[in-house]
Amino acid sequence: MGLNSFQAIEFGNDGRRSVALNGDIVFSNLLLLDNLNYTCEATLVVSGDIRRSRGSLNVLTVNGKDRPLTVIRTSNSIVAGVLGRDASLECIPGGRPTPVVSWCIYNPFNYQCRPIVSDNSKYLLQFGNRRLLIRNIGYQDRAIYRCVMKLNSQEQRRDINLIIHTLPTWSNPLTYTTASIEDRFTWPCIAVGTPPITYRWYRNGSEILRNDRRFTFTNSYGNIIFNKLETTDIGVYQCQATNQYGTIFSSGYLLVRSFGVIFTKPFNQNQLIQTGQIGEFECLVDGGPKPTMIYRYNGSVIQFPSSKYTALSNGNLRIHNVAINDTGSYQCTATNRFTPNPITSTASLRVYG
Repeated sequence: MGLNSFQAIEFGNDGRRSVALNGDIVFSNLLLLDNLNYTCEATLVVSGDIRRSRGSLNVLTVNGKDRPLTVIRTSNSIVAGVLGRDASLECIPGGRPTPVVSWCIYNPFNYQCRPIVSDNSKYLLQFGNRRLLIRNIGYQDRAIYRCVMKLNSQEQRRDINLIIHTLPTWSNPLTYTTASIEDRFTWPCIAVGTPPITYRWYRNGSEILRNDRRFTFTNSYGNIIFNKLETTDIGVYQCQATNQYGTIFSSGYLLVRSFGVIFTKPFNQNQLIQTGQIGEFECLVDGGPKPTMIYRYNGSVIQFPSSKYTALSNGNLRIHNVAINDTGSYQCTATNRFTPNPITSTASLRVYG
């Protein structure tokens, strides 16, 4: 057969010839009929392009005597499979006559080895059992797979421990998100999977560089912190998570709000509280940027920090260990740069003994 013409070789299931996982042709024992020109054809998965490499095998003589059992190639003692994908293990012996190969799942606790048969659904044995294909592996497939090679009275074994690794998956994907102008805003992007996991961030298709001073990154660059939000930060953001087994993306839209202060629940409730209890006036406000709050008691500004009062992050005012002299009028006033005239809400407190 000329080097410029080729035909596909159908490997039988006797195991004398097999294709290793790296693409090599492996002969357990050579015969004169193997004296051929060979072409290796590989197809690139992404582009579909075909690459070929050609060579000749020249078998000069064949010694018809029996040869002892040898191990030509096996998978490593530990093989990492990816959850949900297929895993292939190989065990290729040499010798004459052609050695016989079988597989079983070894239990180190009871020393039993459960035989594996080719069922075309979970397990597929190829090339005379030289290759074991395990389909769609799950955590239940973590085990010690034993390859047993026999030639007459000779026997060799190899144990291959299959462990399971995982692609990244999102535990906290991006979503449509709103935040107020001038806020320090943290947007978490968290993936789980076999470490290490690396992250990249994109805005409107362009990568956000890690040395951009407008941002701070935490969680190995998984969380992005906008140091001070501006309206120019509005856009579509994408977080990319990658480990050695694959890459995933999550997208979300960030809307930066800029508007004047509004009361979502004004300071309009009058309260009657017994001494020694905790009082709390609701003063729920919204605005972009976040409103500045001022609280007053009987017209005087309440100073913070204070052992008597706590201004909560939602705008509420909390009064600790209420006493008779806390009776009076309370006000909350809110403003931001889009509210030229501050807005105020008033409530009263009566304390009884």
